[in-house]
Amino acid sequence: MLDEYALVPDIFDPAAYSNPAFIEMCLPHLNEPLLQEALVRDLRDGGWSRFCLERSGGLHRLCKEILRKLQTNNRLRRFPSQPGATLTSAQHWCQESLSVNGMDALTGIIAAHTTKQQFPQTEVASIEKLAGSVWWQRRSPSITVDRKTDDYLAVLHRVLLQANSLMFIDPNLDPNSSNYREFHQLLRPLASRAVKPHIEIHRSFCKGDGRARTFPTETDWKMRFHSLGDTLKLSGLSLNLLDQAG
Repeated sequence: MLDEYALVPDIFDPAAYSNPAFIEMCLPHLNEPLLQEALVRDLRDGGWSRFCLERSGGLHRLCKEILRKLQTNNRLRRFPSQPGATLTSAQHWCQESLSVNGMDALTGIIAAHTTKQQFPQTEVASIEKLAGSVWWQRRSPSITVDRKTDDYLAVLHRVLLQANSLMFIDPNLDPNSSNYREFHQLLRPLASRAVKPHIEIHRSFCKGDGRARTFPTETDWKMRFHSLGDTLKLSGLSLNLLDQAG
């Protein structure tokens, strides 16, 4: 599942490290987790990325590259501006990150050594000691969830708000079945998105097992998914139903 971090801009500044040479080890190490496992919260409605880009000429060469890849891969999540003065320093951005963390929890806040010394909160970790942070150690590509809609929504929150496409793979998924009667509720957060994601459902085009197995017709499947399709249309969404074996 996706983590979400706030990055204090000074992680791109060699002068903010306990030893300027450490940036060559720490920053490349952060690159892959950000692009494979996480979102970066773009504070001040995109102001964070603009702030970094405008100053990138005096920062590490990876600053521009990481920002470009985050944007290209839809890994930047814009977050509304909060009341307050213009943010002009690493300390301002770290404080802003802590403030919005109380509104919508982040996985963690990553800062350079200099800024971490001023913020003892466990939510803030120095990029030089990131591996020792509890929330960094808890990173995982999978999670066990109770079969309750609210629990699924909590885990999928960031995915549903940010993903370009969604693929549900379940050989037995059937909106007409009591086991899946709340499935449409998992898609509710998508209704508020300006850019709607592509949705695919992959399930077996047969029902049952062994000798009890049947092969409903295309018309049968359309009838079974008709109500779900109508519900999605009301939110400006559509889906593709595909054979799991295909």
